[in-house]
This record gives sequence, structure tokens and C-alpha cells, in this order.
Amino acid sequence: MEFEDKAKEAEKAGDYRSAINYYSQALAKLKIIDAEEDLQFKWGNLVGLLANLYTELGDFDNAISCYKDAIAKHKGSWAYLDKILRNMGENSSKLGLCFIIDLEYEEALGHFEKAIEYLERCLELEEQESIIPLVEQILLNFAFKIFCLFNLDRGYKEILPVLEKAVQLTAEHDLESFSSDLIEFSSAAIFKNIKDAYAIFKRKIQNATDGLPFRSVLQAVAIGLIWDFANQFIPQLRIQVKDKEDGDEGEIVLTRQCYEDMLLYGFSFANGKMPSSDFREVIALIVGKIKKGNVIVSNIVPMTSGTEKEVEFKDEHYAKAAEVNSEAAERDEFIVGWFHTHPNLGLFLSATDIFNQLGYQSLNEKAIAIEFDFTQLTPSNSGFAFFRLDDAKLATASYHTVKWRIKEPTKNFYSDCISLFSRILSDLNHTVLKNGQMPLAQLAKELGRSELLLEEIIPNLIELEHLPNLLYDPETKMISKSN
Repeated sequence: MEFEDKAKEAEKAGDYRSAINYYSQALAKLKIIDAEEDLQFKWGNLVGLLANLYTELGDFDNAISCYKDAIAKHKGSWAYLDKILRNMGENSSKLGLCFIIDLEYEEALGHFEKAIEYLERCLELEEQESIIPLVEQILLNFAFKIFCLFNLDRGYKEILPVLEKAVQLTAEHDLESFSSDLIEFSSAAIFKNIKDAYAIFKRKIQNATDGLPFRSVLQAVAIGLIWDFANQFIPQLRIQVKDKEDGDEGEIVLTRQCYEDMLLYGFSFANGKMPSSDFREVIALIVGKIKKGNVIVSNIVPMTSGTEKEVEFKDEHYAKAAEVNSEAAERDEFIVGWFHTHPNLGLFLSATDIFNQLGYQSLNEKAIAIEFDFTQLTPSNSGFAFFRLDDAKLATASYHTVKWRIKEPTKNFYSDCISLFSRILSDLNHTVLKNGQMPLAQLAKELGRSELLLEEIIPNLIELEHLPNLLYDPETKMISKSN
């Protein structure tokens, strides 16, 4: 139990890399114990815990391997059948979500079907008073199966029997839960009752993520799968502004570092671990240059701590902007726009946003407004939109989206994005706990992040208990582990 206890302590502290190391040592120790003792179930549990941690770090190849190993070990164990089936069902569901990351709906579908099979068999063995959580898990996997079938264009002939079975199961147990709401929403959407579907989504699903029995990264994947399905049926959830067809518009090109910094900044003040009432918007300046008609973005400069529901530029921000512009000029760069977040609000320019954008675009017609809503980040949607006013000289409220791309795209783009926040938190915790105490500048260098960005987000992350064992002194700019 020594290594397991250490793993749990490291996991609780947010140091997932150390936790993985300790769980791996616990597994190595199991190998040398008497082979006659049934350790298959124990092994399956430990490997499942390893898989959960790998998903939090965005290492889905190792996560998939571990989930498969856990299922195989549980299947061959001597434990009670209901425990075996429950674990196999839960891990199959998580395995399915790992394949959703890369839009492998066919592979994911097979694992959701296996999850349903295992959990339904477990349901037959379970005592009547404890079956409701199992039914909820089965319904959730029915919903995931429906979404996969829809994305695979299987047609109503395959989808409707699955939906009917899920509706029947809901009625049999008189359920009122997130899973049953998801089935109700799916039914309304598939039968084109769009008004009802939209009402159910807004009232019961959009903010009710507590019904998802997954860690933060897989929870985000599940939410993304739900949003992608909803977007195909409900026009109100889509970005309503179209790209402007203008050959002179050019495109926006971001470095990967800059893109990740925007994600990290936004997630630090609004994320799936927080109640929506605590979400805060943030603002940053965008620094770059214009080359051959394209805006090349190289850096963001955080401007506000996200202490307000809606943020706008104030006198101190304009003073800081002048300073940033002066420093950027030394690198032949300048402020090319601004970045802000709209957590759980959708992607659009509010009246305040338009006023802010007018200030930039009236001076530079290529100036851009970049917006991020983490709830819009799905397997097929970046959660970002890039805007310009149609004509800043007319000072009108009309605007359009602008094409953009990342300079150094990766094959696993979505999985990298969805796990970035959890991965950075783990690396931050791991680095500080290993060193005990260190200057912020050293931490920034080791993490490969902007010191200015870390200075902005760390106090809030500590307050939100995302960094539970760390302390930060803004006077000395020292970060340390708490006693």
C-alpha cells in the first residue's frame, strides 16, 4: 500500500506525473507477489487509475492501452461478477471517449456498445435499491451511442431503436437525471421538435455537467460530443455571423505558444471545474505584425485579472497598452488587436466588445478581436472566433468572422487543447513541489510559459484550489509549497 498511498497523495496535490510513477511502482510490486493469489482485479483497478491520470495529461495512447488492460484484467479476475461488470462497463465508456478525441466514431461506438452490454448484465445482478446509478450510466452510454451513429450518418433506421430502448428504460425507472434529460433532448432533436429541444438544452443540459461521471478532461470530451450533436439541430447555438468573402481580408496566423497562452488564460478564470456563477471574463492585448496582408500574431499580454463579469478597457489598460506598444516596436511589432473570453455565453461581439474593437480598428483596419468560450470547445469546434467590424469608419454594429490558422498545427490538435489546462496544472504542481520554493521567473522558464501570464493566473488558481498545496508571494514573486 506504500506506493498507492503516495500516488493518492500526489494525485490529491495535483502532481499527476508523480502519481503515475507511484502507481507504476505499485504495479511492479504486484508482479512479484505469490501468483496463486488473485491479483487480477487489483491490477485492473490500478491500471484503471493510471488510465484516468493519462487522460488528464492528454496522453491518450497510454490511456487507451491502460483502459484495455484494465478491462482484460477485470474480465479474468475472481472477484464478484457485479463488480467485474461494473468496472468493465465504466472503463469501456471512458475508452469510447478517448476515441472521440480523434473523431474515431466507429471505434468509439463499439466501446459504448460494450459499456451498455456490461452494465446491463450488471443491472440484472444488482439489488433493487441500488440500481438507479447503473441505469443512469446505461442511459448516458445510450446517448453517446446515438451521437456516434448520427455522426456516422447511419440513418434513423439504426438510431430510432436505440432511442426507443433508452426512452423505455427511462420510463421503467421513472428517472429524472442528467442522463434521462439527455435522452429527452435527443428525442426532441431527432424528431425535429427544435423548440422543445432548445428549451431542454438550455434548462437542463447546458450547465448540468455534474451528471457526467468522468474526470475533467473526459468530462470536457463528453460535453463536446453533446454540443456537437446539439449544434447540428439547434440554430441558436451556432455562430450566426458568416465569414466575409473578401480577397483583401487576409488571414490570421498564430504561433502555437500564443494559442495555448490564450487557452490557459481563459481556462484559469472559467472552466468546467468551477460553478458557472464564478466564471470571469478576461482581456489581453494581441501583439504581432502584418505581413503580405495577413496578421501574424506572436504574443498576448494579459490586461485584467478577470474580477468582473464583463470586462472593458479602462484608463489603466490604455496606459499599459501604450507601454506594450512601445516595447513591441523594438521588435518591429505592434498591438494588432485584443483577446477576450465569453464563458458560457457563445461567440459574438457585445455592444461593449464592439466599442472596444472600434477603438483598435479605427486606427488599424486589420485589427482583430479574438474571442474564446471554453464551453464551445468540441471535437469539431475550436471554441474560438476571430472578428472584425464591417466598416470601422461608419461606426456600425455589423461585424464578421475572419479566417485563421495555427502556424505549427499538430496531428492531435483537439486532444492537446482539451487537456492543456489539466496538463499545465499538473506540471506546475510537479515542478514547484519538486523544488520546494522557486522564483516565478525560474518556474516560467522551466514550464516554457510567459512570466507575465503566470503572474496573472497563479493567484487565482490558488484561490480556486487548482493548486492546493502551493503559496505565492506577489511581493517577492516567489512560489512555494505550503507546509
